[in-house]
Amino acid sequence: MKLLVKTLVLAAAVPLLAAAQDAPSDSVRRASLRAVVYIETGDCPAHRERSGSGFVLDAPGNIITAHHVVGGCKTIKVHYNGVPAGQPRIYNATLARVFPSGDLALLKVNNSPVVPALKLAPPPFDRNAAYVGLGYQNGQLSPGDVKVAFSSGDDQLNKVLTSQLVRELDDLNSPIDKSRRILRFSDALQPGMSGGPIIDRNGDVIGIVAGGLKAGAAPASWGWPSNWIGSLLNSTASVSMPILTSRAYYSSTELEQIAAVANQGRTIRCGDLNLLHLGTQRFAELAMGADDAPRLAHLSQLSRMSPDELNSLRFDVWRHTPSGATAVLPAGYQLRRTGNHCQAEDSTGRFAQMLWGTNAASPADVQMQSQLFEARVVVPLLPQLQFWSFDPQLTTTIVNNNQVFPGPQFRPNGLVFTRKGLMYPTLPQQGMSSPILHVFETLIAKSGTFLGVATINSEIAPAMTACLTTNFAGSGCPAVRAHLNTWTHFVLATQLSTYPVN
Repeated sequence: MKLLVKTLVLAAAVPLLAAAQDAPSDSVRRASLRAVVYIETGDCPAHRERSGSGFVLDAPGNIITAHHVVGGCKTIKVHYNGVPAGQPRIYNATLARVFPSGDLALLKVNNSPVVPALKLAPPPFDRNAAYVGLGYQNGQLSPGDVKVAFSSGDDQLNKVLTSQLVRELDDLNSPIDKSRRILRFSDALQPGMSGGPIIDRNGDVIGIVAGGLKAGAAPASWGWPSNWIGSLLNSTASVSMPILTSRAYYSSTELEQIAAVANQGRTIRCGDLNLLHLGTQRFAELAMGADDAPRLAHLSQLSRMSPDELNSLRFDVWRHTPSGATAVLPAGYQLRRTGNHCQAEDSTGRFAQMLWGTNAASPADVQMQSQLFEARVVVPLLPQLQFWSFDPQLTTTIVNNNQVFPGPQFRPNGLVFTRKGLMYPTLPQQGMSSPILHVFETLIAKSGTFLGVATINSEIAPAMTACLTTNFAGSGCPAVRAHLNTWTHFVLATQLSTYPVN
């Protein structure tokens, strides 16, 4: 047991945030939702129609939204939420001004309906308060329960996005200034909410929901400061600037597909976290949001699979909506609740993946819950603990006094994780040419929650080492190759389990 617990601890100094106070009340949220609008576009570049959110500012005909939702599209329709029953709700809009480097746009609606309008909150903003993000998520208007709080870390956009996303925006010649300061939040905002308001306890706007980027299992999200609306209103940039969204942003069709899956309401409770099924994704899509891209690339190389073979792998995505904790499983295996955790396994019983999550509001909680996860879920499946050793190919490490130990990794967005590979038995001492049991774990925490994911290979093929040496050319190696491919599928799923980029 000591071998596992000693190296399990995420960190004693994890900068998790305590629950923020003074969030907008129910009545304030309900009133503010009447000023939120749904935006759909047509005849956009590359025939990729888009949709998103927006809000009425100061007057019913003034709509603030995200530039990437409407830029370059020839038709724009605004669906007003606060229109009295029996009156028209959908109106044509024109693009009046754009602020491309801040991804903001102003729409004008002539003869608009009479609906409530929001106001801008006077600065400064309380970084210890809780706010609420409003908009359309999964095709429906949010109930105003998407609470956000400021997080620690560098608030420069290019320090928030993964390197893959930065390259994607560069490839699209995106006008967004990635060196700009943003509002960085601890909680996940959902695809489709782009352009919606972020409000304070008075219902005034302190920011605009941004993101809309595909970022793997957990979409990227942040906020644009509301004082940038002044820059938008004074902007002289051309409103005809096309916005290319291929690959980087969600199209209307993709948002509809996400909504269709999410609205099925397929959920499962793993520990204390209710996880919502959000469909399946391919490896290349998930890799864009990897929290440890070098390690993922290393695992991909170890798999001996070609890029096409890797991208043929499909994964089920399950998310705890409030925190964004996202568990990734290899597609094709049923996830079921077993005791207090969830488990999926192949038909042979050789491969299994276990999920368990809970609240962890302090560093001490993270340490305790990670130990409980291993003690209750993983250790009972492992024989003779004294013979286990760490797999250096799968284990994240830290250096202490010139010695290398398994240990936690930190990210500027408050994410902290440990990933560990374990082998049984240890190799030379046991006279074995390869391990006969293999375990890989992701222990990860952010936003006041902890998620543990572990996958076990209980029967490694005896001829694995020999077949790797001959590049699977020997007798019996096709079966060994199939075995390795399945293990790779489970390992990559465990590696890709993460939290949103924000």
